[in-house]
Amino acid sequence: MSKTLLTVIGRRLGVAVATILGAALFSFIVLRKLPGDPARLIGGDMADSKTIAGIREAMGLDKPLPVQFITYLRDISPAISASATAPDSLSTS
Repeated sequence: MSKTLLTVIGRRLGVAVATILGAALFSFIVLRKLPGDPARLIGGDMADSKTIAGIREAMGLDKPLPVQFITYLRDISPAISASATAPDSLSTS
């Protein structure tokens, strides 16, 4: 392959990765800015503050936003979630 072809492919891959990360960041920010607290919605009206804190901890909402974003990327990635949920019979040793 010529050097210019490799340069074009490299640039396109870079733009594709940047676009995907940008779209993921945009959707993460939009979801975080929605009104309401997910832990309160799950816990319901009768949940006490200890229950709400437990739900926040279980969902990772008590972690800093950069950590939540990395978790979000892991959760929406088909490659990572497919390998994490593969049955033992499909894994190679």
